[in-house]
Amino acid sequence: MSRLRALPLALAAVLATPVFAATDLQLERALGGRPTDPLPAGDYVYQPSGSILTTIDASDPAAPVVTSRTDTTPLRGAITNIVSLDNGYLYAAFSGPSSETDGVAVFSLADPARPELVAQIAYDAEFRETGAVVAGNGELFVFDGGAGIFRADLSDPAAPVFTRVLDTFAGFTRGRIDGNRLYGIGRNFFGDYSVNVYDITDPAAPIALGSGSVPGASYVAAALAPPYVVGVGLGVGVFDFSAPTVPAPRGTYDDGVSVYYGGTATATHAFGLGNARLDVFDITDPDTVVPGGQFPIDTYLAEGTAFDGSDLLVATRVDRLLRIDAADPDALAQRSTSILAGGSVPYDIGFNAGHAYILGNDFGIQVADAATLEPQALVEPDIEQVPMSRAYEELLVDGDRTYLASWGSGVVILDSSDPAAPVQIGFVEAFAATSMAVRGDVLFLGTSTNGGLLAAIDVSDAGAPIVRDVEITSKAMRVRTAGNLVLVADHVFDENPAGLRLFDGTDPANLQLLSIYNTDCEYASDVVVSDDLTTAYVACSEGLHILDITDPAAPARIGRLQVADPGAPFNALAVDGESAWYGTDSGIVEIDIADAANPVERQRLPLPAAPRSLRLGPDATLYAATGYSGLFVFGEEPVEPLPPEIFADGFE
Repeated sequence: MSRLRALPLALAAVLATPVFAATDLQLERALGGRPTDPLPAGDYVYQPSGSILTTIDASDPAAPVVTSRTDTTPLRGAITNIVSLDNGYLYAAFSGPSSETDGVAVFSLADPARPELVAQIAYDAEFRETGAVVAGNGELFVFDGGAGIFRADLSDPAAPVFTRVLDTFAGFTRGRIDGNRLYGIGRNFFGDYSVNVYDITDPAAPIALGSGSVPGASYVAAALAPPYVVGVGLGVGVFDFSAPTVPAPRGTYDDGVSVYYGGTATATHAFGLGNARLDVFDITDPDTVVPGGQFPIDTYLAEGTAFDGSDLLVATRVDRLLRIDAADPDALAQRSTSILAGGSVPYDIGFNAGHAYILGNDFGIQVADAATLEPQALVEPDIEQVPMSRAYEELLVDGDRTYLASWGSGVVILDSSDPAAPVQIGFVEAFAATSMAVRGDVLFLGTSTNGGLLAAIDVSDAGAPIVRDVEITSKAMRVRTAGNLVLVADHVFDENPAGLRLFDGTDPANLQLLSIYNTDCEYASDVVVSDDLTTAYVACSEGLHILDITDPAAPARIGRLQVADPGAPFNALAVDGESAWYGTDSGIVEIDIADAANPVERQRLPLPAAPRSLRLGPDATLYAATGYSGLFVFGEEPVEPLPPEIFADGFE
């Protein structure tokens, strides 16, 4: 087992009976993605995740109910944050793969239970790098990392017009208005938190008052509690920005043991959000941080926080939105947990008897209804709560078993004979597990860090897997089987040749390399094989290659399509009938492969990020899992048209 070492990514599948007509696919919906700070307003909580907004009726805090999602009108980019001015609208900053996909979205609250997207605004900047929107005192500002600070003219609140009011670096992902001061905070190039303070007595002409930083090496989170900033990570630290020209560290507390992955603060208390516990600190005296209660509330990988009255809301990267009664900081109590549909960091998806399994990179799987993707349960395998120890890359459903490849630990084997409640029954220890294929009782595992390996593992007894053989690859990004063949899509590493490797896997104890195809394809990311096992479709770094593998010792190229601007370091692939879908850094290229010798680009489907996996699903659907930006579903029926883009000058 010591020979197993290596790295990352997701899944495509051997072709089944074609389910798609040879027509263009259209976006049907989007779900999930990295959550940011929730926004409570009245009886509702608006939770941004990825490129959509989920509305939750919290009138009964112990039994929150989802009332709507903007899943059919996702934004061009992932939401950074969302704010309200109590004027009947919500405003969200979003950021995508390029300047053209950054901006501010406007949602109408004509029906507070069902916000409606009415505009995506591309404010006037040569190169947009949208950070956060900030609201207060009837004003709306936008921080832009490259273009400065913009102020909105809200004469028409449904279509605000933004004007730059300060040309400065403003790469802030959170902000706060307190009195006549505007605060911005965000990570800088060195990993520290930069904090800037501006005087907005005249909101049309902000004045920079000063800046400082919170050390990122010590604090993984920094919360604004003006005039203080509270760092949380290896303990808790208070930083005073009362005099912004000379910000000063105040009290700290570090027990030398506790580690927090997130945090937030009020004027009197700081909250350290750890793995299986939440710790409270009294910061009433900013020079003396006093540890308080420790509560067994799992806030692992908290991403967004907010206070709804005296309740603390915590959105996590493990698909949960927690509501915690914090009225008495010495007696916290969890009120409720909501599952965030689509997964917080979806890397892959599989299907099993009417259920969808959504693979979360930081967690495990979310079990959902296959038709609606409504969440039903969370399955967390027995791997320690450390991001690098998990880092799930790929999911494979095979009969009554489901396999999860964890880059940090190995392969989790689940018994999914009850599709609603998979149970862990085995584990294969292997650093940097990346991609898998199963043939009978043999698991073929590829790794891809510091070189790559292909391992053949007997999993007939899931509780006692046996490694039968290990062969060196270059950097195995995808593993697939076709009959007795094992195919490995390989990236170049060091001096090892790469491309598409074809192995004879007839004898799992004696894998034999038959050939390497790398003509114009030294970086192969994904591979799909036809039903008749004669054709391989390969996602190379510059496009799609179609190979005749009738003689696997001498694969021959049938056709090739060079894709303009593929961009992504990994190119996912799915194939069905006369269509192929190839992932790029900004979406999916749909390709007509009816004539394999002359594949033709049919259309491009934009996404806020590169797909980590492309999967064919039931009912003529294609699923693109993009990680932080969410899960996107494409089908043959288009959704309602998006609202027009409104430019900063007010013209459409």
